[in-house]
Parts: sequence; structure tokens; C-alpha cells
Amino acid sequence: MYSISTESARYRLVSFSHSVPWQTTHTGINLPEDVPRPAGSGWVSGSDYRDLLHSIGSRSHDQMHAATLGLAYRPKYSGVVGYLAENQPTLRELLTCFCRHSGFLMRGAHFELAECGQVATLSYTEGMSEEPLAFDVEMTLAALTRLLRDKTEGAVRIRQVSFGHRPRGSLAEMRRVLQTRIAVGQEVNSIIFDAAALDMAIADADPDLRAGLQRLMALAGILPEDDTLLTRARAKIAESLGDREFGITALADSLCMTPRTLQRHLTTSGQTFSGLRDQVRKDQAMAMLGHTDLPIGEISYRLGFTEVSSFYRSFRQWTSLAPGAYRKQNKAAAVQGEMEVI
Repeated sequence: MYSISTESARYRLVSFSHSVPWQTTHTGINLPEDVPRPAGSGWVSGSDYRDLLHSIGSRSHDQMHAATLGLAYRPKYSGVVGYLAENQPTLRELLTCFCRHSGFLMRGAHFELAECGQVATLSYTEGMSEEPLAFDVEMTLAALTRLLRDKTEGAVRIRQVSFGHRPRGSLAEMRRVLQTRIAVGQEVNSIIFDAAALDMAIADADPDLRAGLQRLMALAGILPEDDTLLTRARAKIAESLGDREFGITALADSLCMTPRTLQRHLTTSGQTFSGLRDQVRKDQAMAMLGHTDLPIGEISYRLGFTEVSSFYRSFRQWTSLAPGAYRKQNKAAAVQGEMEVI
């Protein structure tokens, strides 16, 4: 059995025994004899990894080989991202972690979590080729199915696993292996399950380990140092200030959660959507007034105000100054600072 970790878009295949590269010791999994072996350290390029998957898929006589490999998945095989994900407090945050760092896990790959009513969908787009890579898709969806069941101790109800292609084996056999309904010829590769599972707690999550991993990933440039929900919410709001239709529903969608769940998180943090938006508007307004020569009307428009007068009122509430007076005061302070430096 092999696992995948990434470093500069390279992939390393590691045996279960961690001694002989490419030799599987996992019961029921046998790599075909004529699958190409890498030379040297065992690190291979993304294109070589893609070719390897094609080789395994075409040479294996086991039609369920990809799914069987996927079901042997453990979060540790995804390296630091896997460890970070499995130590999140809830399944929602675990899956969101994978979605956020999917590009790091595999260049170009993309996971997306969506929630609609009582149903949640975790979709996967393979990124190594413009052409669908069936072996990779089957292995990945099987791995995600295993992950969902493991982290909810089997309590999650998986309604369907959907493939864009038709798997090599029979659909009955794929149903037996994944233990759920199978759909083929779908627009996206995905797992559909009950949304109620998203708020299930991860029983063995270690908050201290999670915090340490976040600090390490921040130092490595993989993760922003402050990666809290509120930080991400502010970033999403900042990106959408010009969209006057952007409200709490759109914000919740962009964060892969329902409006009610987002509202609960905001309330717990002593925040509201309008309060967060005002904070972002204030910060943006002060930055634009202090460091640009944009007309005040343009700043008001960019911040999403329908009337300039509304911007004036809000800015006075934030700073006790009119926008023009703040700009003048800020420039005077900057000039004084330059004089002191000279």
C-alpha cells in the first residue's frame, strides 16, 4: 500500500512496512508485478505519479483495486494537512480543512463542501490532467468515504457516491465495497450524506496538537497565522464589499456552512454579520483614506454604501471624524513622521 505526501509538487510512495518502497503488506492489496518502480529515493514527479495510477489501473486484474486502496486510507497519509484535519473539533471543520488545503495535498486538485437543507455534498475534482483519471477518482472517493465513517464512528448516513465515469467493475460490486448507493455519469465526483453529521464532534481531536500544527504551517507559509472562522469571514466580506446582495446567506455558503450554523458561531463569539461588516468597512475606509487619493464618493461605492451620506454617517460613528477630516489629519501625521525621521 502506498501513501501520498507532497513537497514541491513531488509525490512519494511509501510502503506500509516503511522499509521497502512499493512493497505492499496490506491484506487484500497487491500491486501488479509489472508496475514501474521509481529509481533512487522513491520521490516521483506529478506526471510520473499520474502515469503510475494509469499503470496500476490498466494492469490490475482486480476491478475494485482503486476503491480497496482508498478504503485503506488514514489521515496521516496526507501528511501535516491530514493531522491538522483529524484534530479539528467537528466533522465540518475537518472537511473544511481538507477543502482549504486541497491544492497543497495535490497540485490542481480541488475538494468542495456544500450544504443544502438536510443534505451535504463533498465533491472532488482531480487536478493532474484535463482528462478524468478514473483510478484516482475511485481511490479518492473511497478514501473520503472511509474518512467520513471513521470520524463519526459509523454514525454518518452516506446517501450516494457519484462518479463522472463508469467504474471498471460492476456497480453491484462497487456498492458492496463502498456500502452505499452508486451513481455514474454525474456532473461531479462527489459523496452525498446527511448534513446533520457535519456538527458531530471528533472524539479524539487534540486542540493542543491542532494549535501547534497551525503555528508550524503558518511558519512554513502554508497557513495564515490567524486562521480562525472570524478571520476567514472578514476576508470573505472584504472580497465582496462591492456586492450589495452579499449577506449572511452568501457568507455562509462561501464558508461551507448553513446560515444558522454561521449565526451560532457568530453569537458564540459575540459578533453579528452587520457588526463584522462594519469592522471590515471601517478598516478598509481608514486604509483607503490614509493611503490613497481616491475620491470619497469612490471609496463609499467600493465599500458597498448605496449613498455617500450613509458612508459619512457611518464613518463619523466609527471615528468621530468626517472622512475628509480624517484624511487631512492622517496626512498631517504622516508628514510629521517624515520630518522626525529626517
